[in-house]
Amino acid sequence: MHTHKLPRHTSNRGGSVPRRSPSGPGILESIGWTVGYLAAQTLVLLAFVSVVILWAAEGIPRQQNMLDAVLLELSLDSSFLLTGVSSLATVFVVVFAVRLRLGRRVRSWLRFRRSRPRDVILVSGAVLPLAVLSGELYRRALITWDVLADSFPALAEWQQTNALAVIQGQIPTVPYPILIVALALGPALSEEIVFRGLIGRGLLQRYGVVVAVGLTTLLFAAAHMFPPHALATIPLGIFLHLVYLATGNLWLPIWLHFLNNALSVSLLKYTMTNDIPASPLVIVSALLYLAATLALLSWHVPRRDAVPPRTVRRKSTLPGPRPSRRSSSQPSWLATQLGAAMVILAFTLSFVWSALASASH
Repeated sequence: MHTHKLPRHTSNRGGSVPRRSPSGPGILESIGWTVGYLAAQTLVLLAFVSVVILWAAEGIPRQQNMLDAVLLELSLDSSFLLTGVSSLATVFVVVFAVRLRLGRRVRSWLRFRRSRPRDVILVSGAVLPLAVLSGELYRRALITWDVLADSFPALAEWQQTNALAVIQGQIPTVPYPILIVALALGPALSEEIVFRGLIGRGLLQRYGVVVAVGLTTLLFAAAHMFPPHALATIPLGIFLHLVYLATGNLWLPIWLHFLNNALSVSLLKYTMTNDIPASPLVIVSALLYLAATLALLSWHVPRRDAVPPRTVRRKSTLPGPRPSRRSSSQPSWLATQLGAAMVILAFTLSFVWSALASASH
């Protein structure tokens, strides 16, 4: 499905032309990037705490009781400051590290392109269906996890990796704009650059779409550590990668990731909207909604200035919307639009009906 670009002047005596080996991360390097991403967050956190302690103590605390007194006074264990600084500072670390890895071709590799308004609207509409799927997975996984934790007390240590529980206790007193920047924008930028932009394209060169999407999604889930939370990120990870493949534009997964995080932050901040309806009808219609969105993103809109049939299009290792001919695509495009509209209407009606039904009970 994907072809690698051939270097110039590489013919040999046998007449064969050797191919250039994939230049992106393989599976081992991808695992290293995942571990490195988590390590970067920890190192940034430790560095910030060290600076704060040195500033508050006016130097290095000489005794343990002095250090304990400083930590108690600062209340760093319950402060959102650590979470926010770690999230935002990690973005700069990731950008610097990826720039070192890719060199000057970083922009062309990551595929930062101008987004079409139509694609932005389609991607934005997928936030609620994804929230339904991820929320239901998290709810069921958390129930199972609590049962397992009661049977195996050693699993209780994993509870400390539940970032959602930690953040939920910190955000009530934090202004909403700060939460959006720190918890929605920061992770959206850093995680998409690492997992979809760098790791995803490297694995795509080696293993093809199915394996690349699967491995990247598993690594993305593993980066969230707490098992129920990791499981809940799988629908989001798959859809983000498919959006990237369908459009060839990293801004769109970043935008969708940002909206998803912003919705989660809003639900945690304002608990009166904490319940998202997830009846079987809503789940099925959400899946159909996401499938219709991907179909529309992958389908090139017929235009009068479409590329002529004989125009040669440069090959790419990343799929994206391809120019289509105007002659025979118009009826199919209208049919696709009509089908997508029906799916969107079905999801909307089922969601509203489920919300009203749950409110009445």
